[in-house]
Amino acid sequence: MKILLAPDKFKSSMTAAEVARAIESGLRSAWSEKGKLSSVEFVHLPVADGGDGLLSALLPTLDGVSLEVPTTDALGKPIVASIGWIESRKLAIIEMAEASGLRLIETCERDPWRASSRGTGELMNFAIKRGAEEILLGIGGSATNDGGLGLATALGWSLIGPDGAPHCFENANDLAEIKSLLPPESWVPPRVTVACDVVNPLLGPDGATRVYGPQKGISEDDFERHESRFEKLLSLLGPKALEWSTTPGAGAAGGLGFG
Repeated sequence: MKILLAPDKFKSSMTAAEVARAIESGLRSAWSEKGKLSSVEFVHLPVADGGDGLLSALLPTLDGVSLEVPTTDALGKPIVASIGWIESRKLAIIEMAEASGLRLIETCERDPWRASSRGTGELMNFAIKRGAEEILLGIGGSATNDGGLGLATALGWSLIGPDGAPHCFENANDLAEIKSLLPPESWVPPRVTVACDVVNPLLGPDGATRVYGPQKGISEDDFERHESRFEKLLSLLGPKALEWSTTPGAGAAGGLGFG
């Protein structure tokens, strides 16, 4: 008999690989007393939902390597994060949780008003400069609720205040404009595929703030404050933004799905 063990991680407790080993150990312990192990083969295939563990689940099966990349965590602290690289496909696998993850921030330091997805954008920049033709971006396990504004600034977008000066995304209600840098005409951007297992919209009772905000440190009293930041973002991005905000998964990872 062959038994396939394909668990996800137990968040903030065990990796998917550790869960698989624990299940096998438990089964072996229970069955050894009954003489049932002679014909049993255990096969481990850890899985991931786009959040923590995406790299460890995919790299062994795709024959990839792990690269160490200097970046910043959600609060701007310099860190080193891993990305996956599959040379034969020029494919980069980026796990948002590696740079902008909730697990990297102590509970007492969680501040979703300041937390930024910029570090994830820095990982994407690294992959682009390395020649990535495709990026698989897992957007789970985040400490952020910034609608992807931090990631956008890492990729060259500028946030402009009412006085025409650069502006910080924490006070997005005061933003006057979001500008992008025009790339050279010859540049072909990599294809970005997002790995996401939720269907939440950006706004409302099922949106990023109300469903996922509390685990990141957002209190019920701050819900409207965060929602208004998203609404301001929509107003600056034009008529298509409302459609994007209701796309299933737009509310994932603090609105990075939308971003």
